[in-house]
Amino acid sequence: MNLQNLSRLIACAVFTLLFSISANAQSTKANEKSTAKKAEAEPANIQQVLIDKFMIPSASLADFKARMAVNRKFIKTLPGFVKDDVYSRTDAASGYVHIVTLAVWKNETEMKKAKEAVQAKYTKEEFNMPEFLDKLGIKMERGQYELVKE
Repeated sequence: MNLQNLSRLIACAVFTLLFSISANAQSTKANEKSTAKKAEAEPANIQQVLIDKFMIPSASLADFKARMAVNRKFIKTLPGFVKDDVYSRTDAASGYVHIVTLAVWKNETEMKKAKEAVQAKYTKEEFNMPEFLDKLGIKMERGQYELVKE
């Protein structure tokens, strides 16, 4: 092989290498853009916490706890469920029991699906939560919160 052919071969190899590097860089940029768009389209995987606060007359506590057990058992079967907790305290002066429930979900999408599943279950059972609470004299406050990571 003479010097001129060797130069052509080296030039061809350099061109092929540079073309390959350029194509790889463009592919990487396209993948990064695709990943960024996908992240924007999907909900953030930030845990969502549904917190319910109940003020329950002592006479209604047994009925409330029975219904709460049904609900807790059901939500634990749903996709995206992480955990739940229940806290209580009794206000001797008013005779009310205060119960706070927390249900933690993987993300907002899973929590929305869970709410829909719970409503479907209520409809199937012909259970009306507002009527149930009203009949028992229970007051309820609900809030949706995100887990704060520091």
